[in-house]
Amino acid sequence: MLKKLFLEIKSKYIYNLITGAYVKIKFSDLSVTTVGKTGLLPTFKNFFCLLEEGVKRNPNPIRLIGLGGRLNLVIKKSRQIDFIEVLDQ
Repeated sequence: MLKKLFLEIKSKYIYNLITGAYVKIKFSDLSVTTVGKTGLLPTFKNFFCLLEEGVKRNPNPIRLIGLGGRLNLVIKKSRQIDFIEVLDQ
């Protein structure tokens, strides 16, 4: 799973946009918890630390684990058109 994430990041040239990592865990009782930290790179060690923290939140067996990275997307600020400007045209 981690290898697939690394390949996805590498293929899309987004490694320098990653601003954090997170782990989402679903337990056997179907409860869900998400553990994430800003500033972490998506490495095995970081994901394992996040997983350890999440497992401490619920004593039930794990049903599903999801890994991810938070992206800092730069979006150009667009000009908002004033409603009055539209009516004047």
